[in-house]
Order: sequence, then structure tokens, then C-alpha cells
Amino acid sequence: MKWILISLSGMLAILSACESKVEAPKNAIEFLGHNEFLSPSDTLRFKLLDSSISNLSFTYLGQDLTFSNGIIVLGGLPLGKGELSVRYSKDDTPKLEKKPLNLYAQNPPKKWKAALVNTYKHDTSFYTQGLEFVGNVLFESTGQRGNSLITSYDPFVGETYKTIPLEDTFFGEGITIINDRIIQLTWQAKKGFIYRLDSLERIGEFSYGSSQEGWGLSHDEQYIYKSDGSATIFLLDPKTLEEKATRTISSDKAYFKNANELEIVNEFLFANVYQKNSIMVIEKDSGALVGVLDLGFLADKIEKTSDFDPLNSVLNGIAYHKERGTFFVTGKNWNLLFEMRFSEE
Repeated sequence: MKWILISLSGMLAILSACESKVEAPKNAIEFLGHNEFLSPSDTLRFKLLDSSISNLSFTYLGQDLTFSNGIIVLGGLPLGKGELSVRYSKDDTPKLEKKPLNLYAQNPPKKWKAALVNTYKHDTSFYTQGLEFVGNVLFESTGQRGNSLITSYDPFVGETYKTIPLEDTFFGEGITIINDRIIQLTWQAKKGFIYRLDSLERIGEFSYGSSQEGWGLSHDEQYIYKSDGSATIFLLDPKTLEEKATRTISSDKAYFKNANELEIVNEFLFANVYQKNSIMVIEKDSGALVGVLDLGFLADKIEKTSDFDPLNSVLNGIAYHKERGTFFVTGKNWNLLFEMRFSEE
């Protein structure tokens, strides 16, 4: 029996030695050392480890990449996390290799400055989620189940026009106004509502696509922009409200989540940061984070009434008044609405 055990041990040793000689398949492409934080202005270098391969191609998020002499051009690619697909043929057999490829903005964000112009009264019962002007009429959407509503008022004269509540099962979120319609999000119900601008009559609803929640809305001439708390901004068709494209909020070193209420002015997307008294300034066409506004000083100017919650009553709500050329901001359960000017330092 002892002899058998020794023999078995010897056989196992031989098998282990054989297994150790079996080489794992090697990649046919080697990517040479590169900056961890690539931007679309950079290039990616590689070399072929097998001269017999043919039909080499590179794609990123479905887009074919230009390359020559061991250099891949990244220009024109979207910011965000992705995967580089490498396709080639070896011995007439198609092969596929994949490599994570994350692209960041080229430059770090700059500090922007905010100048206070004026202050106006704001209802402290409003858990503000969305603001948008039509002329001098300010439309506001509020949150919290059982207390969510859309209201319209003139902050300059203190006159309220129409108010419509949401059903108690819904938590109201951001709004935007386009083509005489108010588009409103709800938080976790994955459902939004459509209203007539003149009467606030609800005329439709829509479901979300890949976005998980409803946070903020704004629009330009082509898309409605939607945030859901992630680092992704979803671009919706303004007619069908289907998600058509995305942007990733990116600095030169990181991706940023928690974009809340949104407002688009020219090429910039201004976004409140959830539970922070700050605003991100984002290039709407690329997602690059180009600026940051610190509005923490406004919290010292408000009266903390019985509606105020130290954890949740933070800055939220951005509306741009085109004729005045100023921004109006407030917070959840704040007693003041602030008129401000934003600019690069």
C-alpha cells in the first residue's frame, strides 16, 4: 500500500509538471504605457505581437477608430467609461480582444463666481425640485409624497396664478417647458407627466428608458436633458420623450454623479449637486465639467423656519431669465429666491 501511495504521488507530480508547461494563450496586441486619464485629444499606442494577423480593426462604443503605424486616434470619441474592441484574423479565424478604455475631459474645471443681484420671497413649504421661467412667470415643481405640486407665480409682484397637486403616491421632481408643454419627472416611479402650459391640465405621461430615476430636466433646440443621480445625462427626443443619447459628466480626473436640477444657457448645462450648496457647469455637447460655483454663502442668508431640514433643505432649483440675463436659484424649504449673475473667474 505504501508503494501505491508513492506511485500516485509521483504521477501527480508528473501531471502537475505537464500542466505547468501548458502556456496560456497570449494576446496578439500589446498596448503600450499611456496616461491613466486619456482624453479625446490623446492617442493610444500599440504594437502587434504576432506578425501573421490580418484584418485588424478597432471600435469603441460602435465607432470605428482611425489608426496607423501603431497609433490609434481618439479624437471625436465621447467622454466616459467604455470598452475598446480589437478585431483581427489569425489563420483565417476571426478573433476578438477587449480592453477597458475610459475617456476624461481634457482640462480641470475652473472656479466660477456668483454675484448676488436681488432677493425675493419663496414659500418655505416648497421642497423645490424644478424651476423655469416663461416671461416673468416662474413655474416650480416640488417634491415629497403628499406635498408634490406644480405652481406658477410672478416672484416680482408676489402673485400666484395656478397650482396643481400630484397624487400622494408620486414624489415630484424636475420640470422643463417646451412647445407649450410642461414635462415633469417623478422620482422612483419611472414615470413622467405632460401638462398644458396655459392650464396645467395633465394631458399625458411617459415611461423612462435606461435611466433609473427622475431628478432634473432642461432642454435646448434639439433635446431634453435628464438627470437620474448617476454620472450620465440622458438626452430625450422632445416629441416622443424616448432616450436617444447620453453624456457623461467628466472632469480631467473623475466622473461626477448627483447632478440634480438642470438649466441650459447657451452651451452650458448648469446642475445643482444633490445635498450640496454648489452648481456644476457642464459643456452640454460633451459632458465636460468646466466650472464649479460655490453658493454656500447663500445658506447664511436664509431663515431656517419649521419647514427647514438641516440634512435635506439644500440648494436646489435654477431658472434663467432671458430678458434680465440673470439666474434665479433657491433651495428646498428656503424662504428666499436669489437673483444672481454667474461668470468665469
